[in-house]
Amino acid sequence: MRTFDKDVPVPLYYQLKEIIREDIERGRLSPGRSIPSERELVDRYNISRMTVRQAISELVVEGYLYRQRGKGTFVAEPKIKQKLLRLRGYFAQCFLFLF
Repeated sequence: MRTFDKDVPVPLYYQLKEIIREDIERGRLSPGRSIPSERELVDRYNISRMTVRQAISELVVEGYLYRQRGKGTFVAEPKIKQKLLRLRGYFAQCFLFLF
């Protein structure tokens, strides 16, 4: 089990967020699987519930997790990452189609 370094200026919620994100990216938490409850994370890492909630909320916003009311928080399917090849304005695209 990884622990927090309370002597560094990095907030605890961010450290927890990185632990969970790393578990997802390394396959320790697979898509569709529930993560430990807030209470379990509080007990496991000896941190406050608000710290856990903030970490989870940010991961939900970033698309790593999703919540289902009454069921829990689950690992989201990975998003497709694709490079943007070229960005054109509307008129540039229309002009290209004319020729």
